[in-house]
Amino acid sequence: MFQLAPSNTWVMKVNIAAALLAVATASVFANSAQAKPLTLLCRHSDNLYAAPYMVAYSPIRSTLAIVDDGRTDAYAVEDVAKENGGYIIQAYGKLLNAHITLITSLPRQILYSGAFTNDVFAIDYCR
Repeated sequence: MFQLAPSNTWVMKVNIAAALLAVATASVFANSAQAKPLTLLCRHSDNLYAAPYMVAYSPIRSTLAIVDDGRTDAYAVEDVAKENGGYIIQAYGKLLNAHITLITSLPRQILYSGAFTNDVFAIDYCR
């Protein structure tokens, strides 16, 4: 004869499945290539920003902000990749609709590329 399990057992199995799903989801996000929040001090090479200027990466907001002389330009991050013990963070927007590439491994640098040609027109070094 077929017998149904008590409802408490079913609820417990559902809760265990939900907990396992939550752990698996947290594990995927923990292993993704998301850099931690980061702030660097950079010097200019082509007078794009006043020296020294600050570059701040926020993985929560998915932005790269450049702050100089009280002005803040926020760029939308389009890609984060782990490389050579650091990260390569790519963003776009604001200044001439440029592409920005922040490299956090040594030597730390920020590269500015044109929107249409993707040619690097300025490189600044950071610490």
